[in-house]
Amino acid sequence: MENRMTALENRFDTILPTLATKADVKALELKLAESSAQLELKLAESSAQQQNSLNKLEIKLLDIIHQEIKAVCQKIDSNNWRMIVWMTSVVMTGFAGVFYIARYVPLA
Repeated sequence: MENRMTALENRFDTILPTLATKADVKALELKLAESSAQLELKLAESSAQQQNSLNKLEIKLLDIIHQEIKAVCQKIDSNNWRMIVWMTSVVMTGFAGVFYIARYVPLA
């Protein structure tokens, strides 16, 4: 029985020094809280920087889109006269055809 007790005491003597105390756990909690606060701060800073760069990118993209729309509108404006001439020609040809048929083609 005494040998068993001695063996158990030896085990406890080897295990107990490796166990954490309340002070160790409290110190670890404080370190974790501090690390967590620092991480949240860095995350907030990083998020703000990302948002700022996204805003700059959005402004650049909007400017590029505006320039492209402006260029397309200028091309459309330059082609408007062609469309007007073509439509006028088609309508005048249609009227001329109807007038010719009405005037010179006899009724059956």
